[in-house]
Amino acid sequence: MPWRGCPDHGAMLRRQEGHEECRVAHCDRSWPLGWMTQSCPEPATHALHSPGWDRVVMICGTHAWVARGTLVDKPTIYPVQ
Repeated sequence: MPWRGCPDHGAMLRRQEGHEECRVAHCDRSWPLGWMTQSCPEPATHALHSPGWDRVVMICGTHAWVARGTLVDKPTIYPVQ
């Protein structure tokens, strides 16, 4: 997916000196710059199908959470085992 987020709080990142960090107060999670352009390292736990797509995309729980509130075309997202 083209966006990343804090595994605990979703797409709430801000760029700081030399790193990206979660915007949520009292969350101490941060990542090195460039992290948002890399493939997601979290395990895929959900399947996403968006209207108009001809495929299902496997995504992590954080991407599933963010996609539900971000994607305008209201995708179908369901957990997989």
